[in-house]
Amino acid sequence: MKMRNTLAIVVAAAIASSAWAQCSGGKASAKQSKCNKGANATAVASKGACAGKSSDGSNCAAKCGDKAKTCDVAKAKSRNIPIIKYRIGDKLTCCPEEAAKLAGDKKDALQYVVGDKIFSNEGEAKEAYAKLLERQLQDITTIKYAVGDECVTCPMTAESMAKKAGKSVHYRVASFDFETREAALKAAEIAKKAAEQVSLKTVVGDKEYRCATAAAETAKAEGKKVEYCVGDKKTCCQVTASVDLALAKLSAALDALAKAANS
Repeated sequence: MKMRNTLAIVVAAAIASSAWAQCSGGKASAKQSKCNKGANATAVASKGACAGKSSDGSNCAAKCGDKAKTCDVAKAKSRNIPIIKYRIGDKLTCCPEEAAKLAGDKKDALQYVVGDKIFSNEGEAKEAYAKLLERQLQDITTIKYAVGDECVTCPMTAESMAKKAGKSVHYRVASFDFETREAALKAAEIAKKAAEQVSLKTVVGDKEYRCATAAAETAKAEGKKVEYCVGDKKTCCQVTASVDLALAKLSAALDALAKAANS
């Protein structure tokens, strides 16, 4: 498998990080919390990106020069957004270009770190990453209860904490605190609907198909390939498409939350 195909798992962090960039300066009814710091958004690096420090400890800006200014990984790290990492032996890097150089001719030595799991197979890593993004979407559209910088999922626990601390309970959705449960519920629903509007299209040539079987039969009969489209992204790989779809849904939800919180 060629390295450029292996690195296809690495998708632009700008999708999610651009949404988090809008999360500052919320109004009093929905202010961005301090304890979350955008960690509920998940993103990965784009090809050619470098992040913070490379495996040899050098600074990204010093290593990549002007490229570091537009580095998707660096942007993600600056917002505390999780990223996919590469491991070659005892070296760990966020940069796909550096990973390719470290792997050299030993492409099979390249491993993918997705969350707290390590994969040697690209397809398995993609599947795990898509599931991680799906869980992340569910998490950022679920109301939590905040007392100061502490977040819990149980309202009774939150009430007890509030009494002991002499503070009020706020309702948190992603990185935003709302003063009322109704406002938080409304924001969460808006985010869910935005994510639901993102869809995956199956196409053969210029024709779109709702049925995957029909698309496959047409592709075989006409000697064409089945492609999967999410927005302006197109791929022949169903697993890659699942990652694109999950990222797009997460991005749409984050954009909607930022807009709802600041309206």
